Amino acid sequence: MIYKRLFQFFLLLLPTQLSLHLWPTQALIFGIRVDYLSPTLYLTDILLFLLFCFWLKEEKILSQLKLSLGNVFLLLLILTFIVINCLLSPIPIISFYKWIKVLEGFVLAVFVKQNYSTIKTLLVWPLLGGLVFTLLLSILQFSFQSTVGGVFSWFGERNFSRSTPGIAVFYFLDKPWLRVYATFPHPNVLAGYAIVVGLLLQRFASRTQSFIAWAVVLTLLLLTMSHGAIVACFSVLILGILPKAKSIVVARFLCVLIVLLSLLLPLLATSIPTFDNQGTRLRQNLLLSSGDLFSQSPILGIGLGSFIVKQNQISDSNILFSEAPTFRFQPVHNVIVLLLVEIGLLGVLIMFFGLLRLLKTKEYLFVFALVVVLITGLVDHYWLTLQQPYLLASIIIGLMLE
Repeated sequence: MIYKRLFQFFLLLLPTQLSLHLWPTQALIFGIRVDYLSPTLYLTDILLFLLFCFWLKEEKILSQLKLSLGNVFLLLLILTFIVINCLLSPIPIISFYKWIKVLEGFVLAVFVKQNYSTIKTLLVWPLLGGLVFTLLLSILQFSFQSTVGGVFSWFGERNFSRSTPGIAVFYFLDKPWLRVYATFPHPNVLAGYAIVVGLLLQRFASRTQSFIAWAVVLTLLLLTMSHGAIVACFSVLILGILPKAKSIVVARFLCVLIVLLSLLLPLLATSIPTFDNQGTRLRQNLLLSSGDLFSQSPILGIGLGSFIVKQNQISDSNILFSEAPTFRFQPVHNVIVLLLVEIGLLGVLIMFFGLLRLLKTKEYLFVFALVVVLITGLVDHYWLTLQQPYLLASIIIGLMLE
């Protein structure tokens, strides 16, 4: 069927970020374009749209769809919440776009759940192929200490070198080295994505394919030098050493613990040691501003996708980000806190019950993948704000629902 081939093509191109950015006035702050506020059409969005259309047609999904009175009432409640959340936003159009992205992720998760028996045989080679492509490009970038350009720009590779201001580097033997990006927005995103794909391939691929996948993942971890991803990978390794029955219990507990701890971070922000590290200080300041923003609309949130706009309306934002002004154009680096601020306590409560539902799965590797998402999400926001990890997380949710 066509939709199955489209799904494989989508997975193969999932690491890429070829896209068209739109720049309405709401996506500018002080006249500066902010990527996180730009409505963006990705090639993978187009593939997903075609995939959903062919799936609905070939499987006659709409003719089989039956909504009970309870489901209709629930749908109306959700729509009411979304409308109110958009109206509370200082940028309603951008918030509406963000909710469209939520719908996209939801439909992808439903598609994966409904087609689990066939999908598990379809995803191995595309995911592995995308991972190997990413490694080859990463090796070239590390060798050149810059992006490669040429045909790779059509896959979403940006143009930069080790000396580009603001580019991520690490130091070895007192010399700066480029942390590889491949076709991802940041090395941290690449590293987190790679670990989750490695876990999926370990579940569905052969032993040889899994070995190749993890060799690629570990190499990418060395080339990206992503501390959060390394901690997440080490945590999963420890969980894997435990007996399966015990490891899944510990992993479930860890997921709940991370969510609950994250909810307290805005209150504990001033107590977090920074070790005189600029990155840690700036993350601490983002947590401080998130506490102020949460107090403005604690129940229903300030509007999905509006964190950056509201943050720049805080009177002391100039002081908080004086040492690195570009940080004021970023969301708080914690996925749970970001959700808490933007969709409020009510939204997070619904999300928490959804998490408990996901954790009922008996597939321990899927729970491990969620552990990776939440550990890296303790110190970053990309699972919610960037295309490749967001869609991968949606696939994980669909697998866990089944």
